[in-house]
Amino acid sequence: MQEQEYIAKISALMTDGQLSDAQELISKAISIFPQNGFICFLKAAIHAQNQQFEQAKITYAQSLELAPDLHIARFQLGLLQATLEDYDNAINVLHPLLQIQHEYLPLFANALISVFQGNNTNAMISIEEGLKRNNDNPNLNKDMRDMLNRIKASENIEAKDERNSANLGNEQTSLSEKTEPNMEQDISHLLDIYDVKH
Repeated sequence: MQEQEYIAKISALMTDGQLSDAQELISKAISIFPQNGFICFLKAAIHAQNQQFEQAKITYAQSLELAPDLHIARFQLGLLQATLEDYDNAINVLHPLLQIQHEYLPLFANALISVFQGNNTNAMISIEEGLKRNNDNPNLNKDMRDMLNRIKASENIEAKDERNSANLGNEQTSLSEKTEPNMEQDISHLLDIYDVKH
């Protein structure tokens, strides 16, 4: 089989949830095509689906060494680092995506960085625009739509809390006291929606 045939078969197995068979085929493919960054990316995705997050992080990084322009691998690595609460490295990994010519990944990367920085408004705008532009990766759209809904729910809770505080005469509650827990809650949603079937 050629490289693309391996990739197609591995992707189909992963979509069907046959991770053991996919992993076996990946091992064979890597032995034949050790320099193929996308096959390495698929290996990282299986690690992540099996919740082998540290190994997934290493393998995503290896796929980027083999294929520096494999932008989806960079995005998934940044998202995974965020789920592991490694926010500084996540920002460093995601930041180059802001400069690339791509329909939706710069918007989704900007959304993640905005969440890390507590700017939910900018995150929501970026996700909504990215969803409009992404016509070729429905699984990623599902993840980002889930994130958008969770951010909106968090914003609604925060607005309700602020109204309740005002009604109780708690105007002296500081913005940082209210914002920090919600920011942590928003970031925790990343792990909830982390699904690397793409």
